[in-house]
Amino acid sequence: MDLGPWTAVYASDSQAEAALDVLVQEHESVTGWAMERAGRPPYGDEGVSLEGAAYGWDANLLHIWRHANLLLAAGAFGVTATRDDAAERLGSIVEGMDARAS
Repeated sequence: MDLGPWTAVYASDSQAEAALDVLVQEHESVTGWAMERAGRPPYGDEGVSLEGAAYGWDANLLHIWRHANLLLAAGAFGVTATRDDAAERLGSIVEGMDARAS
């Protein structure tokens, strides 16, 4: 299992919102990663959680969310949400990122 955090700061809230839409669309698109929504992370102004094969792994859990003009993402690659230890470790990373963003 690999864990990966990612952040980007945009000039405005609306630019970050548009970037979130594009990032989610690419991960959900059949011509992209074809990942499926697995809920919404309880962080930020808006966001999604995704599961599915991507980045060379058969299973992944990915959280993408936005705080104002800050776009954040964190993923556990090679796992699913049903694997409790991996989801718990990812949750710890996401909570730390979200606390700093707030």
